[in-house]
Amino acid sequence: MRLPRQLRSLRQEVTDHDLDLHARRLADASGALRRLGATATSAELVDQACEQLVRRCGFGRAVLSRVETETWRPWMAHFTGPAVDASWFGEWIDRPIPLDDLVVETEVFAGHRPAVVPDTGDPRVYRPIIVDAGRSTSYVVAPVVLADDVVGFFHADHGPSQRRSGLVDRDVLWTFAQGFSLAYERVALAERVEAQRERLRRALGSVEGQVEARRPVHDLALAADDDDLRCGDIPTIGGNGGATARPQYEELTDRERQVLRLLAVGATNAGIADKLVVSESTVKSHVRHILRKVGAANRAQAISLYLGVAPLDGRKAP
Repeated sequence: MRLPRQLRSLRQEVTDHDLDLHARRLADASGALRRLGATATSAELVDQACEQLVRRCGFGRAVLSRVETETWRPWMAHFTGPAVDASWFGEWIDRPIPLDDLVVETEVFAGHRPAVVPDTGDPRVYRPIIVDAGRSTSYVVAPVVLADDVVGFFHADHGPSQRRSGLVDRDVLWTFAQGFSLAYERVALAERVEAQRERLRRALGSVEGQVEARRPVHDLALAADDDDLRCGDIPTIGGNGGATARPQYEELTDRERQVLRLLAVGATNAGIADKLVVSESTVKSHVRHILRKVGAANRAQAISLYLGVAPLDGRKAP
């Protein structure tokens, strides 16, 4: 009779260990979300998400993708392995991957629920990026849901090790994805409110300038003696009669918007190249294109003209 009791005791120990591990990893995910919640901008939130998943949630690799028009597009990533292990990801950034009936992600998109793929030999797996390029043997995926719409995916696994992903990993990623979605909505809303306030301040300033320009001049002698004052000379930006010329951000490509957003939070060329997994020369080329398209003379001017929020789903800011 001792053997059955020992087996029961062993099973209980295994169960207790699994429950403890589950609780600890969920606590780690909550800690990662608290750190993300302290970020000041939506750009910082997006930039740090994958790193927090890897450093604090027990994963080896994490990828954030955007969902657009029946496709998902890899966007950001963080890896524990050397740079050479991450080099494959650069070729997939912003590349459209179809959402169809053969892809696990379609089920995640339709059901607004996470999924675990314990074996990437599953025929529903999109092999080109997950197996052929990423060499993943198992993974978990969770949707990013904003306003009841799936606008992105988090993928994570334990690469470069061969450790299998399981239900605990799924729950951890889902907890993180839900918290990330709430944090993003909060920060993005605050940024939109501030952008509206800034536009209102600019509009009021323009109105005040026009009122001043039309006000009768009672002291003509004083105005005539001041060589710096001329009737109707009102300081303007961009030569539009007091109205700020809003740069043509709609002409920027998705990648150029990424680069501009990173510039706005103080990233260097090297930092941007590392984040987007491209060369510094490619970043410099993007910066030149950005300056030309938004009509800025330098980076500082481009950043100072940068208003509004670039939403995660890629829609233009109001």
